[in-house]
Amino acid sequence: MREKKKFDFNFNHVEEVKIYRHAVEEDSRKIKKVKKIDEKYYTYKDWREQHVIKKYEHITYKSLCDFNKYLNRKLENEKDKDNSMSGFIYPILIGLITMMAAYVSDGFQNSDFKMLVTLFFIVFFTYYIIKYKMFEDIAIKNLYRDYAEIIEEMIKDKKSLEKNNNERKS
Repeated sequence: MREKKKFDFNFNHVEEVKIYRHAVEEDSRKIKKVKKIDEKYYTYKDWREQHVIKKYEHITYKSLCDFNKYLNRKLENEKDKDNSMSGFIYPILIGLITMMAAYVSDGFQNSDFKMLVTLFFIVFFTYYIIKYKMFEDIAIKNLYRDYAEIIEEMIKDKKSLEKNNNERKS
């Protein structure tokens, strides 16, 4: 059995998300309080130039192409995960809301009130779990999308540089 690499292309997903969110979030002060982050990337431009480009500028053209495929695959996986989660949770949420509406419309007894309160809290917490998860998923998708765009630019630059070098040799 082939041993899986811990982090492909020197890309630690957890750390990259922390660094990215710190650089691009409007209110990064909240994130700083929660997580320790390298504070040298204050803006998107800093993150782009000082982190991503410096980290991968020494990588060969072929490796950059492979890394770009890896990033695009991860982005597609995030989209698929989001779709499958929505397909699972939203019907449950709709069912719970329908049950609550049925209790209210039929008039309810004291024991029904306890059930209604319980259903309300389940719906409330489910909604906030979905909201939090969607917020996290958006940040992750944006990270992969931005990373892929930067790597694509680097690929174009390396390709044109190789082309210029080949023309000089001729």
